[in-house]
Amino acid sequence: LLIGVLILSVLLVGRVILHTVRVPPGWDFQALWLYGHVADAGQNPFLPGPYHALAGPGPFVPDFQQEVLDVGSVYPPPTLLLFATIGWLPLKIAVVPWMILQTAAFVGMIVLLRKIFLPEGGWERTALVIVLALLLPGTVATFGHGQVNFLAVLCVLAAWRYRDKAWGGIFLVGAAIVKLLYGFLWLYPVLRRRWRAVAGLA
Repeated sequence: LLIGVLILSVLLVGRVILHTVRVPPGWDFQALWLYGHVADAGQNPFLPGPYHALAGPGPFVPDFQQEVLDVGSVYPPPTLLLFATIGWLPLKIAVVPWMILQTAAFVGMIVLLRKIFLPEGGWERTALVIVLALLLPGTVATFGHGQVNFLAVLCVLAAWRYRDKAWGGIFLVGAAIVKLLYGFLWLYPVLRRRWRAVAGLA
């Protein structure tokens, strides 16, 4: 039964990934790509003008103009470096390496979840972790919208695994670069007096 559910889960999420590659979504992938595209063009990514000039004629998803073209980047400069890795490619080509990266981050998440929370046991526990992760609504949404959540969670899990080492702080910085809201996690090593991890934050 577990194997059957695992296969169905993989097929379901695989179908979502293929659809995202075939039809790059406006939210969030096209917005993330455009942030990188503007940065790669040497324009100021925090001003709306370059977005109107470089976004093309559309069509765009609802509210895209009001929330992206008329606003500019809502991400800090370090995050824009991540988006710049795909911004130099055409949109429909850039989605391929982007989804490969997200899939690799998801696999990394599974590995760390297994090592951190279920270090003992056989393949059944690994399969269970995979099934539970695949069936989460957030997993389908992240793959479906081409979001960055897996990269952020991967960094958080790695920070927890190496919480007593400088690497723990480095991974927390990585999580905050991917998604700024994870910056509050920097308080953990400070409050717990894990000074090696604090050194990694520096």
